[in-house]
Amino acid sequence: MLRRKLALSALVMLSLQGCCSIPSAPPVVTKAPPQSCLQKCGALPVPVDGTDLATRLWEFALVDWGGSCRRLHAECVDWVTAAGTASREVR
Repeated sequence: MLRRKLALSALVMLSLQGCCSIPSAPPVVTKAPPQSCLQKCGALPVPVDGTDLATRLWEFALVDWGGSCRRLHAECVDWVTAAGTASREVR
């Protein structure tokens, strides 16, 4: 009889301990990122030759390339920030 009580007590304690130690995850709303966030920036422009004109044109192309990558990155940061805000509101 004493063995049964001890076994039952041990079983109850183990089940209570198991229920208390399982962390509950808050609900998270997942959204697919926009297509622009899945794109990589294009390849860096390569200078054609060493002339002054070609170097200047390459510099302008490089600045344009950097601007488009910056805009793409800014769109993705805005999306991540908005998604993070939305998931915090759901909690």
